[in-house]
Amino acid sequence: MPAPPPADGEHPALIAAAEEAIAYGGPPGRFRTLPSIDVLNGEIPAAFLKDKLVLVGAMAPGLGDRYATPAAPHGELTSGVEIQAALLQTLLDGGGPRTLSATGVLILSLLPLCLLLGGFLVLRPFTNMVLGVILILSTLTISLIAFLALGLWFPPAAAGAGLALAYPFWSWRRLAVAFSYMQNEVEALQQESSPLPISALAPLRLQGDVVAKQVNALRAAVKQLRDLDRFMSDALRSLPDATVVAAPNGRILLANDRVRDLFGPDLNDGARLADLFQALGEPAWRRFLDQDAEAQDDIRGPAGQVLRIATAPLFEADGRLVGHIVRFADVTRIRAAKRQREHALQLLSHDMRAPQVSILALLDGTQSRRDPAFERRIRDYARLTLDLAEGYVQLARAESQPYRTTVLDIGELLMDAADTLWPQATGRGVTIQTPDAAGEHLVEGDPALLRRMLMNLLDNALKYGPAGGTVTCSLTSGMEGEAAVCVVTISDQGPGLSDEARRLLFQPFGHGDADHRGAGLGLAFVRTVAERHGGHVRYSPGDVGATFILTLPRTTDADEAPE
Repeated sequence: MPAPPPADGEHPALIAAAEEAIAYGGPPGRFRTLPSIDVLNGEIPAAFLKDKLVLVGAMAPGLGDRYATPAAPHGELTSGVEIQAALLQTLLDGGGPRTLSATGVLILSLLPLCLLLGGFLVLRPFTNMVLGVILILSTLTISLIAFLALGLWFPPAAAGAGLALAYPFWSWRRLAVAFSYMQNEVEALQQESSPLPISALAPLRLQGDVVAKQVNALRAAVKQLRDLDRFMSDALRSLPDATVVAAPNGRILLANDRVRDLFGPDLNDGARLADLFQALGEPAWRRFLDQDAEAQDDIRGPAGQVLRIATAPLFEADGRLVGHIVRFADVTRIRAAKRQREHALQLLSHDMRAPQVSILALLDGTQSRRDPAFERRIRDYARLTLDLAEGYVQLARAESQPYRTTVLDIGELLMDAADTLWPQATGRGVTIQTPDAAGEHLVEGDPALLRRMLMNLLDNALKYGPAGGTVTCSLTSGMEGEAAVCVVTISDQGPGLSDEARRLLFQPFGHGDADHRGAGLGLAFVRTVAERHGGHVRYSPGDVGATFILTLPRTTDADEAPE
């Protein structure tokens, strides 16, 4: 505050012109003192007092002229004359510490508070606490350095108090808002109808005060979400088909064990839908994710399996697309059963019906039943019906029944098949030339099915070769790529097959001859048995007749066979 004006008769020099901060410079007793009685008695030399400013005052403890000052470290009182001496020394030294203006103090007090409030918006609670402590210490340090080094006094109390009060107030406010939000969300979650009422299995019990009830409600909501997550994980894992959950960009988020069994090493960390479809030989995979269409289609895998691909979009509660569920269902057996059903319908509706109609037509006709041709025709039609039924039954067994495998010599099976068909060959005057029995040609498979397969090939050569001709059989062992194989070759001297007959070859009811003799199931049986044994069969045209080449995996150790 400015000094009051001088009273009437008072000398203006005795009135301070302005407020002045005193720099004490140390505790009481810093200035040299002399007893006044020694000066008056002349005991103090005059030279000692020459050119010095001397202040006279009372310093005795009992006189009461003593005051508390900030320079006293232990609470000692400082005499009034020492205070006057400190003030005089401050004036002689050019003045004491300067105090900032009110505006400057306000700005410096609000600046750390604004920094702390800014940290509340972007930092974590623990980091905010560390920031608050750092700002308080920084404020005190800056105030001390300014006072000692620059002679500038900045009171840090306001800034420190603001920082100390801001953190608990802001923490309380943040906690209250977060708690209110969680409470509202928990209540909304409890009121929403869920297709999976898992919470009904563990009824919610709200007991205690308000805080305890809110904590219990939050605990129950978290438990319900965990149970739902566990339910969804178990449901995905227990699905019978390979199923994945993928993000909109195709990255796989979840996959069950069936997917790993289907794709093996192709399903690694960071795998995408494109990788899975590429492994299946289907590059145009995005067409399955079209949410406007029912994306269901069949693709054939590299191992020959038929997979039904079905997708369904996943949406958030607000309707935003967050991914897709993709199912890979193995429908190979279903397709095989469908083909068998179609074959059975064809067999019953046409192939077996035609000879029966022919028999009835002969019986209802005018041809004499004593005519030898009449009996022969009925016998042929009946035998064709039996061949159709037997061929269909054998084909169905070859496609579906489990095989009884053992290690055997394919050369011996070829000899047995030729011996079985010797009566038919003799009746037509056909010679069956079989290979020499030198060396073993071991394969692993079902003896009955392999024998039947070789008989079908020989019977086919006898049927379409000329009477009095020759059917040539050969057997060799060799390599096909890196695999050891046995190769059986059966050739006849017939007319061979046309291009149309070759296209239908090895298909059920796909007759390989022009006059449609036979049931059309023998070569389909041969192909099925060969493929199920890991081999294959093919037709090779020659200058004369037709040649069928059967290839089967060869085994070199009889101990490799399962018992």
